[in-house]
Amino acid sequence: MFENSKPFRPLIFLFVFITVLLLIFINFLLKKETDPYLILGANFFFLVLSLFSMRLQMNAMKNPNPNVFVRSLMSSMLIKMVVCIAAEIIYAYANGGQYNNKGIFISLVLYLFYLAVEVYSMMKLNRKKNA
Repeated sequence: MFENSKPFRPLIFLFVFITVLLLIFINFLLKKETDPYLILGANFFFLVLSLFSMRLQMNAMKNPNPNVFVRSLMSSMLIKMVVCIAAEIIYAYANGGQYNNKGIFISLVLYLFYLAVEVYSMMKLNRKKNA
């Protein structure tokens, strides 16, 4: 049942690690006028987005045609970018004057962390013969 969950473990570990760090440094972030709840939400958002993206890519790896994997990779990257931009625009309009630049910047750095872990996991899967 859980043998298929092994490629997702680094993403889940990253999510837990970042969540624990945010909970430890919540007072520091509040003193620096950074919204920790925005970062926690972005952390969860990127976890879900990365899990969805990895699932698409793993399904495409099973296809013998290599073009399917390339299309899947490109489409998942496009979907992630569009969804992230849409989420940022929705956040900007929903909060009006309470826009938190520092929180958005930290969230963008989180996006890079999730991207790096996702690429690492996919490269590790791709090394196997029947991946």
